[in-house]
Amino acid sequence: MLRNKGASAPASFENVTVATGLLQPAVGETHLGFSSAWADVDEDGWPDFAKVSDFGTSQLYWNNGNGTFTENTKQGGLGVDDFGMGNAVADVSGDGRLDLFVTSIYDRGSLGEGEQGGLGNGNRLYRYFGNRRFGENAGSAGLEQAGWA
Repeated sequence: MLRNKGASAPASFENVTVATGLLQPAVGETHLGFSSAWADVDEDGWPDFAKVSDFGTSQLYWNNGNGTFTENTKQGGLGVDDFGMGNAVADVSGDGRLDLFVTSIYDRGSLGEGEQGGLGNGNRLYRYFGNRRFGENAGSAGLEQAGWA
């Protein structure tokens, strides 16, 4: 996260990633970020941050409204995509709440019906239910098995 220093230092930015809580991966940990989105998902007037990453490392950060963020991926019901590639934010369900769609790999290769193996668990449709909680609905929406996202 780079913060613009403003008119006192034109075209200058400072790295505030750690100070805001949008943490870098821990030493020895790899996050291969592919896509991100800013949207006020919880409707508190502050944009929240979703980062979609490969190898099960996608994350959601709630904006605290004071220049800091709180990571809430697993607690919120998110981050079950295996190989996140891209994302979109929209009210998919028509309930007035923003939902998060994450494209992810689903490849069974030459495997036959019912055989185990392959790569990835497919796309994820995280429907927002309020109170910073999501439910995953890609399978029931017919969006899960889309190949290489």
